[in-house]
Amino acid sequence: ITAADVVVATYNPFTQPWWYIFKKGMYLSYVYEVSIPKGTLPEALYEDDNNPYFYYRVDAGKGSGDNDRMIIGGADHRKEIPFSKQSGYRAIDTYLNETLGITDYTVVKKWTGPILEQTDGLACIGRMKKGTLHRYVATAFSGNGMTYGTLAGMIISDAIMGKEHTYAHLYRPYRRITLQAVLRKGSDFTMEFIHGVTQHLTRGKKK
Repeated sequence: ITAADVVVATYNPFTQPWWYIFKKGMYLSYVYEVSIPKGTLPEALYEDDNNPYFYYRVDAGKGSGDNDRMIIGGADHRKEIPFSKQSGYRAIDTYLNETLGITDYTVVKKWTGPILEQTDGLACIGRMKKGTLHRYVATAFSGNGMTYGTLAGMIISDAIMGKEHTYAHLYRPYRRITLQAVLRKGSDFTMEFIHGVTQHLTRGKKK
């Protein structure tokens, strides 16, 4: 197979360029699809400001009878931290019951999903290396695939056509990561461990 331009968009780049190894972290997120009574929450996309945070989307849909669909996830943690699936799902149950006050729901599906996050919080989109004109990468979307996937298509297609997208400089993969960003991510890691994994494990043992 030959091509004038190549885009590596394989979630975690299979080429693993050297500059990329220390710029990202692998996380796991726990997710429910639940059926809730119609009108329990307005149809919208929600996210709280806790660390770790929870996110949920309510979809009223059409022909859904007396129920709305809700996708809710959270309890994210670094993959290196041992954390059972049961504890992650229990954290979602607790959030539904205690924070949102929703006790009448049916779990339709549940799963875990990997999230690749960049150290400075921005995705890596664009030329794989400085000066490389025909190899591109799109990765580290931090769970925002619909947004970053669309943006990646715009930035990379512009680059292939010889144009500079307005946001290309922000997401360039070979950008330098500041010490401040590294320290901030280290702080996040600590907060996720103390207020996320440890908290839910302790709560589970008390039960």
